[in-house]
Amino acid sequence: MPGSHVMTGIIETLTGQSEMANLLRDKFVFHLFPILNPDGVRRGNFRVDTNGVNLNRCYLNPSAKDHPSIYAVRKVVLDCHKKGNYFAFLDLHAQGSRGGNFIYGNSVKELSKQVYRPLHFPHQPD
Repeated sequence: MPGSHVMTGIIETLTGQSEMANLLRDKFVFHLFPILNPDGVRRGNFRVDTNGVNLNRCYLNPSAKDHPSIYAVRKVVLDCHKKGNYFAFLDLHAQGSRGGNFIYGNSVKELSKQVYRPLHFPHQPD
């Protein structure tokens, strides 16, 4: 899956010994969750798990029993947010209909904070 290649690059960069990697690790704590649907992906599914559930539609109210990976990630993000340690959330995706990779991220409504927080992420030029 192309999204996996992007995640691999992120992991290799963050665990490297470059000055940039050291600076990033000094300033931020990273929570990386590669492939939230490993059982479905292993069976060749792109959006659904082995029970036929589209996990992309479960983020608002995930069940610990029925959507354990989404439930766990949501808990980590909400815990970080409550502590004031939340900076950005990136969701790496790849779809055949989109023609490659794309990244979803949080946006910030307050204009003064847009410089410091991600608003738009890499995309294909028009």
